[in-house]
Amino acid sequence: MTLSVIIPVYNEQKRFNKPATALYSYLIKTFPKTSWELIFVNDGSTDRTLQSLKEFTKSNRKSLYVTYKTNRGKGYAISRGVKKAKGTYIFFMDIDLSVKPKELARTLAVFKKDKFDVVIGSRRVEGSAIKVHQPKLRETMGHCYTLITTTLLGLPLSDLTCGFKGFKKKVAKDVFKKLIATRWSFDAEVLYKAHKKNYSIYELPITWEHVGNSKVIVGFDAIRSFIEVVKIKLHK
Repeated sequence: MTLSVIIPVYNEQKRFNKPATALYSYLIKTFPKTSWELIFVNDGSTDRTLQSLKEFTKSNRKSLYVTYKTNRGKGYAISRGVKKAKGTYIFFMDIDLSVKPKELARTLAVFKKDKFDVVIGSRRVEGSAIKVHQPKLRETMGHCYTLITTTLLGLPLSDLTCGFKGFKKKVAKDVFKKLIATRWSFDAEVLYKAHKKNYSIYELPITWEHVGNSKVIVGFDAIRSFIEVVKIKLHK
């Protein structure tokens, strides 16, 4: 298995089918001779997301799903997907396709050409582009979070929270074990672990656009995220 793509989902019944179909079609057309799998992780949805997953994976043979009853957070969902994944390269991305599927081929090319262990999508390096910005408050808080977190954890990175990241298999299996931050600061934790273990990380400039219907509760999740970062720093 060359490529595993993990998509965490939570209460996505209303918009699941269109982006899931677009992503699956892209994979079929772009990697016809490459073995791949598309893994959806249902993070305790309370709507009919699970039914949508069952129907989609039954109709599309290279897709599968993981599910559990209680909402545990995006980081936990992705860690469950990583545990299931078989690919040489393991990616995760968001169901809203704020980063388009074409970035998968670009990132695979970087992996195969260079010796990086982790490739992360970045909106803040030269060559990146934001087509649709987040609301001003969220964007400002995102910048502040990244600045504080990278300073506290000593991470030489410009964008921690873009929802598009790829890992070599052994690296993903390593850094996603025993997560402290199972919700919005999991990105910081896995990158902190990778940095501490001297895995090489490359920031890939990507085109990104904000899509509505975010599950983020700005004030509450910001506080919880900073608490998680402190726990990551203090953990031995």
